[in-house]
Amino acid sequence: MKTSSLALCRIALAALFLLGAMPAHAIPILVSSTFNSTNREVRSIIYGKRLTPEPGATIGAFDFSFSYDAKVLQLNQVLFAPLLGSPDKRTYIRNADTLIPASFGSGEALSFASLTSPDTVRLSDISLLEASADTCSFCTGPYLDNLQRGWVPLVSLTFHGLVPILNVNPDTMGFHLSVLSTSDGHGNPFQSNPVQFSPVPLPSTLALFGIGLLGLLRWRPARA
Repeated sequence: MKTSSLALCRIALAALFLLGAMPAHAIPILVSSTFNSTNREVRSIIYGKRLTPEPGATIGAFDFSFSYDAKVLQLNQVLFAPLLGSPDKRTYIRNADTLIPASFGSGEALSFASLTSPDTVRLSDISLLEASADTCSFCTGPYLDNLQRGWVPLVSLTFHGLVPILNVNPDTMGFHLSVLSTSDGHGNPFQSNPVQFSPVPLPSTLALFGIGLLGLLRWRPARA
């Protein structure tokens, strides 16, 4: 009897260990790119997918390292989308070998872009908004729940092609995205971030990105 009880305990402990070793929820990342052959402009948008429609299941922060082939492309602009709240520095433009902020938002999120090498840019954004009205009793919004639906455009990068480009195949441009960290609207880190590159943009997500930018231009937060 003792032997069977001990065996059951060992099985239970092993099951608990395996459950504890399982990765936490993953947030899928998509990089979609388009190319304008007239002016050799390549535009890449990095998306994260909101996991569920449940209140508070939102993206609250990200930290990426994005690399490309500097012999093929020159990074000219970085634009942070307002889906984590209007960022304090919305747009960065290239000035010699650095990126400098060119336009500013309302400071609902802390945004940062920097060239860490000629072929790598560091991108990060941390929302200062509450995840949802359910998690804050005396807040007035906006909330991340109101801003994010499905695939969420996080940041857009605009490149100039230094050589003739036949297509926007990510491999020929040397695209690589390292996800340094991501977290939800409550500050809980996502432990896994599968990254997918797509040369063809998803119509719904491009529309969402446009709507988000339009809302950023039209909306102004009320000042106390």
